[in-house]
Amino acid sequence: MARKRVKLAWIPNESARRSTMRNRRQSLVKKVRELSILCGVPTFFIVYSQGEPEPTVWPPTREEAEKLLARFLALPAVEQTRKTTNQESYLREMLNKLHDVHKQQVRVLNELELAYLMDQVHYTSSGLEGLDLYGLNRLSVLLDEKLREVRKKAEYFEVELKGSAAGTNVGNNNVVVPENPNLSWQEDFVNHIINQDGGDGNGGDVGFPPMD
Repeated sequence: MARKRVKLAWIPNESARRSTMRNRRQSLVKKVRELSILCGVPTFFIVYSQGEPEPTVWPPTREEAEKLLARFLALPAVEQTRKTTNQESYLREMLNKLHDVHKQQVRVLNELELAYLMDQVHYTSSGLEGLDLYGLNRLSVLLDEKLREVRKKAEYFEVELKGSAAGTNVGNNNVVVPENPNLSWQEDFVNHIINQDGGDGNGGDVGFPPMD
């Protein structure tokens, strides 16, 4: 029979809480002892229990425990707390991870939405007129973000190319590094959307800018 999953919450019943404390503490002492023997590392363990005058300590002898405790206290404060955590730091770390996951999901959704809107414009006879105001606004925003991303990558590679050319081809006039990436059609497309309100301003049809 499968073991019932224990809910991680404070146990209101005092008798059950004491029993759980005793059993879990014994299991923890056993694990600490096994870790010390199997891995050959010094371990120190101390638990203060409510209603008990003396704490539970590992190693069992007072001299060994005091020796390990003194060794720990002799470390700088930075080393003592380097791998410690509390509820606030744990929750902050989890929130940061969830924030990163959220950003990644938003990026994927934006890519899918942009692809859908571009297909709507490019593969339908109505072109931009087939999109409502919300669709036009979203297309403008998504294309603007994509252009910024492309420009950042282009600037990065331009710097890399210049650095590589300066380091390996000093004085070589045959190395050509483009100053500005060819983004003319994307810029025309975005400007075309921004500058029109469902038409060309004169009541004419809105065409799709050439993508050559």
